[in-house]
Amino acid sequence: MDILAALDDANLLGASIRDPDSWKPWRALLAAAFGLPLDPYQAELFHQCTGRRVPPGAPAAYLWLVIGRRGGKSFARP
Repeated sequence: MDILAALDDANLLGASIRDPDSWKPWRALLAAAFGLPLDPYQAELFHQCTGRRVPPGAPAAYLWLVIGRRGGKSFARP
């Protein structure tokens, strides 16, 4: 099971997500960070945020994020 499947599972992380649509950017970030395939929305967001057209093909060794208050950090931890 990958991180996105865990987010979709109501018995796992999905139980904490009140508004799944608001999680689309987080799902894109997590898919890229874990080296998962990106859907068209995620690929476009990845390109807009990074300037890169080709997403990572493998999980990141580490990830540094600058996220403001109420940015969903508590809910995005695996």
